[in-house]
Amino acid sequence: MRLAAVGALTCGLGGSPADAENGITTANQVVAVYRVDLAGFNLGNFTVTARFKGDDYEMRGVGNFSILQGIIYEWKGTTLAKGKMTNGGPEPAMYALSYQGGGKGEQLRMNFTDGGVSDVAA
Repeated sequence: MRLAAVGALTCGLGGSPADAENGITTANQVVAVYRVDLAGFNLGNFTVTARFKGDDYEMRGVGNFSILQGIIYEWKGTTLAKGKMTNGGPEPAMYALSYQGGGKGEQLRMNFTDGGVSDVAA
């Protein structure tokens, strides 16, 4: 997620207060959809949505994968990251992951303070 946020800013999508003062408009949302195919069959999709508001960012990912429409295997997951963009790069505030697949499931949540992990729950 961090790489995607840096990539979005590199492309000029994050904006800055100076941009607003100069009347330059920038995108406040980027959506990327990745499709996974094998031998002509769609196995799933992963969608990443990045939203920017001032210095704040939120990135959300949703993925669904299956073999034979879930008869053999099915996996679903979501991820969410929030934080601020600084001159030094993204500064995360929270990250969460939740998935179900192959008879297993898990949830993970991490909070960040001053650039370091301050809390983890699994």
